[in-house]
Amino acid sequence: MKHKSIQNVNNNVIKKVCVLFFLLNIVFAQDKIELIQADSLSSIQTNNETLTSLRGNIIFKKGDQLLFGDRASQSSNNDIVKLYDNVKIEDGNKTIFCDSLFFDTEKDKIELLGRVSMNNGNQIITSTKGRLDNKNEKITLLSNSTIDDKNQKIEGDLIEIVFDKSEIIFVHRSNSDFNIAKLDLSSRNLEVLTSTKNDESPCIAPNGNVIIYSTKEGNLSYLAGVNISSKVSFKLPALYGELKEPAWSPFLR
Repeated sequence: MKHKSIQNVNNNVIKKVCVLFFLLNIVFAQDKIELIQADSLSSIQTNNETLTSLRGNIIFKKGDQLLFGDRASQSSNNDIVKLYDNVKIEDGNKTIFCDSLFFDTEKDKIELLGRVSMNNGNQIITSTKGRLDNKNEKITLLSNSTIDDKNQKIEGDLIEIVFDKSEIIFVHRSNSDFNIAKLDLSSRNLEVLTSTKNDESPCIAPNGNVIIYSTKEGNLSYLAGVNISSKVSFKLPALYGELKEPAWSPFLR
């Protein structure tokens, strides 16, 4: 009769402990995402890092949100869960498909990568890259983005959709001018919000009332803002250099 060596037994115990650590880390420590099922789960420990891999029929649950995929991985050194192959997100009446996603469970944001698509009622929304912000209930499409319905088609590299307001903020092109515009999904009303001509990179404030964007005057790029409801605009000039690609800080003072 063959007996397992003490070394093999210890290795098996370590693997089981690592797997248990992964599950506790996902369900309790972060308290934001729960592993519902997976066909197989394994882990490897290297130096001070534990890499956990899951395969087959994977389902994660975060509140009312379900995430599906065929492969997943997570490192003990960060709060990011990576999901690959046949990836799908179900959240209420929204279903999002993509090739892979990176879920930052600490920030509650999901990076969507490769063949991003979403059926939002009568609209078919596609992109090659996107970002889902669960806290602010919005999705930002970042590359080769389109929104197609029976009446019109919107195209752009950056389109931001605010779910709770049923409106889309995007860069609108008219002849050679590029402006920040808002499309009301219910009334189909299109409203141009800015009067400058080279606008890009709109970023909506967490309160949903103000948009900061990058624009250009001559050869100088600077940041400007506009109130969505009143359309009152303002400039944010820099003392030195140029400013591009604004982002709202997650920190409050």
